[in-house]
Amino acid sequence: MRKARGRRLWVIPVALAGVAAMLPWPPGAIERYYAGAAYPTLQASVTAASNAVPFALFDVLAVAAAAGLALVWARAFAAAGRV
Repeated sequence: MRKARGRRLWVIPVALAGVAAMLPWPPGAIERYYAGAAYPTLQASVTAASNAVPFALFDVLAVAAAAGLALVWARAFAAAGRV
């Protein structure tokens, strides 16, 4: 019973995200939260991390994402018996 309950709990955040996406948010609140709090915090930490290494972190992320996607596709095709 406990495993089945845990499997259904993913519905709650998905439903909340759907409701939040459909609600009309006041532009002032979005500007205050994003421009005033979220973006400066995120930008400072990402810039600090990026400046700490001698290469472009986004390039590494893009290559890793492409490799991961290729691996997922290869496993899916192999499991389906197509490879």
